Amino acid sequence: MSKNTQVKTTYISILKTFTGLFLIFSPACSFGQSGLCTINIHFASKTANGRQVDLDMKDSTRSAIVKDGTVILRAEITQPITVRITFRHAQHGQPYYWFEHTYIYLQPGELKIEVPTDSIITAQVKEPKLSKDFNDKLYKPVAYDNAEIEHCGHQLASARRNSESDTTQLKTQLAIAIKKCFLIPQVYIRANPDSPLSINALQMLGIGAKEADLSLDDIEKLYYSLSDNVKNSVAGSQYAQWLKNQKNK
Repeated sequence: MSKNTQVKTTYISILKTFTGLFLIFSPACSFGQSGLCTINIHFASKTANGRQVDLDMKDSTRSAIVKDGTVILRAEITQPITVRITFRHAQHGQPYYWFEHTYIYLQPGELKIEVPTDSIITAQVKEPKLSKDFNDKLYKPVAYDNAEIEHCGHQLASARRNSESDTTQLKTQLAIAIKKCFLIPQVYIRANPDSPLSINALQMLGIGAKEADLSLDDIEKLYYSLSDNVKNSVAGSQYAQWLKNQKNK
């Protein structure tokens, strides 16, 4: 494997560690919460009017059109889950020229989201609290550091392609970004052992990473630091089995 390939693998694997949870739409910690979810999204920008917004579930997609700055999406769920919201932009006369995505923690009841621009990436979850915490304390901070990891990785790969002799600063920046990214879920777990979102945070850590000084044993300790209520939940039990399978490989 070339040095360039190694760099690319490093930051992409970190991205997959984070996004893998959302790609398979793993259920979050469930305490029998099921019912109708109503997602109310308000856009401050008038340019959002007429655009389509999709709620991407595991087995289906629900869609609605932004009207008067607002779009409402509804879905029945059997337990809290992490889902993707897709906003379809218009450009150059094309009705759906390019897409943007964000991810939310969905639970029964009403979820309110404010979008201060015409970009769904800037979405701010207002309520309920668990959905807001997922957005503010897990998803957005990790997504920001993932972007920094990717940027540093590209810069380092470019420097090596151009045979630049001193890449020390870039390597240091990449190492710092990776550690920061992996630290965010760990901090959340330690501060919130009784939160169902701690299972989401554990899933974000994947199998750990040498670059982040995080091993499966470290992750297992984090799991056992959770409250019995969380560990014995459906998602907590499923995660424990996944962790056991990983350790037996």
